[in-house]
Amino acid sequence: MNRRLAVTAAVLVWVALGALAGEPSCPRLEGHWGWGGSYAVGTGGRFGIFASGATLVLVDFPGGSELRELGLGRVDGWPTDFVISGATAYVSVQSYGLEIFDLGHTGGPSLLGPWGSTESPRALAVDSEHAFVADGVGLRVLDVSEPRRPIEVAALDLGYEGGGYDVELNGHYAFVAAGYDLVVVDIQVPEDPFVVARMALDGYYPLLALDDATVWLAGGEPDLVAVDVSEPLLPHRVGGLNLPGIEWDLDAADGLVYVAAGPTGLQVIDGSD
Repeated sequence: MNRRLAVTAAVLVWVALGALAGEPSCPRLEGHWGWGGSYAVGTGGRFGIFASGATLVLVDFPGGSELRELGLGRVDGWPTDFVISGATAYVSVQSYGLEIFDLGHTGGPSLLGPWGSTESPRALAVDSEHAFVADGVGLRVLDVSEPRRPIEVAALDLGYEGGGYDVELNGHYAFVAAGYDLVVVDIQVPEDPFVVARMALDGYYPLLALDDATVWLAGGEPDLVAVDVSEPLLPHRVGGLNLPGIEWDLDAADGLVYVAAGPTGLQVIDGSD
């Protein structure tokens, strides 16, 4: 997923992820922000944004453990995912759709353009001109080249009644967690996406993260599964691991896998082997 972790404590907690590459077993607490419960977090460049209910809190990170509030905004529902690109934030909102915000606006996130959908948007990924939304239908593609007027240009049914649950992009492909399947979609022509591979999973896996040529899936049995996608048309499982707790969110980068596991806390797994 984009750099976000579900936070279940009463405060926003951020961890020195840069230090984890050298010592992944000892992440350290850098600070917290007492805004109450938060369930979606996104970072990009100097900005951070998190949701406390329907309120968006925009912050920056001047350095060390300091966290500075820049302003507040609101979304029309329960945010499920964030992507930050430059000074623009893309927010998927449960039972509403997608909302795009200008983060450079004085006073807090300023709404640029909404796109409405009732199909339970759950996750999104963004490239330079398109947003890819995993929802109750499957995968939707939006043209966001004009942020004030996001336009749906394609909708792909993934063949699973629950639709898509999570999505990551790599080159011309989108990798989608679709319940009991990992689905690979060709997005070279965003207006005409199509399924090029489908791998059946031994259970229900709604969480997905991509690190280089490995897709990580969480939520089933075993709790964490690694899939080699170096050849996107031939995805195959290469490992699995059981974890304590219940997986709420998942991210991966530089050979490390980060799992937000509810009351069990943040778990860091060395996935380089």
